[in-house]
Amino acid sequence: KLALISILLIVGTLLELVGPYLIGVAVDQFLDATPSNAPLWLRALLSAQAGPRAGLALVMSFLAASYLLIWGTRVAQFRLMVRISQEVLLTMRSQILAQLHRLSLDFYDRREAGDLMSRLTNDTQVINQMFGEGLMRFLGTLLTLVGIVISMIALNWRLALASYAV
Repeated sequence: KLALISILLIVGTLLELVGPYLIGVAVDQFLDATPSNAPLWLRALLSAQAGPRAGLALVMSFLAASYLLIWGTRVAQFRLMVRISQEVLLTMRSQILAQLHRLSLDFYDRREAGDLMSRLTNDTQVINQMFGEGLMRFLGTLLTLVGIVISMIALNWRLALASYAV
């Protein structure tokens, strides 16, 4: 399940990087007064007599499809992560409860019942949130940052280096 979540995370991040590229193609090719050379994929999909509206519609349909796929990957990630985190939470709480059952009565005389209950419920929930939501958010942000850096270098490495200096 974690491997599937990782794959969905990578696919979602790549799709997020496609959006700005498609917007750039739309602006450069169809909204600019002097369009530059069209990318090879766009020339292959458009006929020679296709006008700017047809090209813009094609690029925007790809953009809409990429946003829908991003949404789909995020929903699948969320559902899988919730399922995994609930299983981990159940396992952690079961193990803590089993350990509490093995302890002597002396241990319970020295500890407050509220503290033990807090550890059983609240602390395990915090750990679950940190590893579930926090880890996925951190990895997603890290992958997006790496993708942006690579995209900037691929588009114009001089401008990318100048922006990194800032």
